Amino acid sequence: MTDPQVEASAEGEKTTMSKQEREMEQSMVKVISRMPESVQDRFKVLHVLSDERSKLNDLFEKEVAELAQKFEQRKKPILLQRDAILKGENTDFSAFTGEFDATAAKLETVVAGIVKSQSEKEADEKEAAEHKPKDVAHLADKAGVPDFWKCALKNHPMLQQVITEADQEALEHLTFLEASQEKLPFPKLVITMKFAENDFFTNTELSFTAIADKDSNQTVEIQGTVIDWKEGKDTTKKKVKKTQKNKKTGEKRVIVKTVPCDSFFNIFESKKQPE
Repeated sequence: MTDPQVEASAEGEKTTMSKQEREMEQSMVKVISRMPESVQDRFKVLHVLSDERSKLNDLFEKEVAELAQKFEQRKKPILLQRDAILKGENTDFSAFTGEFDATAAKLETVVAGIVKSQSEKEADEKEAAEHKPKDVAHLADKAGVPDFWKCALKNHPMLQQVITEADQEALEHLTFLEASQEKLPFPKLVITMKFAENDFFTNTELSFTAIADKDSNQTVEIQGTVIDWKEGKDTTKKKVKKTQKNKKTGEKRVIVKTVPCDSFFNIFESKKQPE
């Protein structure tokens, strides 16, 4: 007996099957129908079994996506607590410091029981001697961790390659970052950033949505915020000087052109994959 969930998935599949998928299905049916009658049945069965497997795969993907969205919702209260600490709204940390201390004590016990070679001991000693404590003295007279998100972006292995010096100055005003993913009805990543008042743009919130093709999982569209840059503060543009020579008179003149340049803030540019 066929699983009711599989049947339901099959019904849904019929309505969501792309033109290309329908054509492929029709082509397979034609291939089998043109085979000798004596072998047609075995290939019909193989086709049906392959179809059943595909339906199960589709059901698996659907249920995994639904589960992922449930866990995204479960993360939200934790992220809200983190945000309250970063903003300095919550200064009572007693509910968590005990758990941290207990975990640290367990780790110390585990590490103490590890027998290390002489070379490993020397490597540990060298690392300890070269270690430079993280400088957080600037937070002593402040609430929360106001530069948390700026530091997080600057230290990200991929993003640090695209953040320019001008971007860094603008990112000083980043106060909040949220990333959320959705799998249904199609894969989507949404990044939202909030900024304090600054000299670069008037927007208080910037966001971009990356939409992916549900079959290939490749990004097909970016929906970004139009940034309202203040005069002369656009980090995505630069001015270049170019000398032009008049062919008739030979006279030279210098013109200044504004051209696109590398910038972290280019991620907010809306774009769509060509058809």
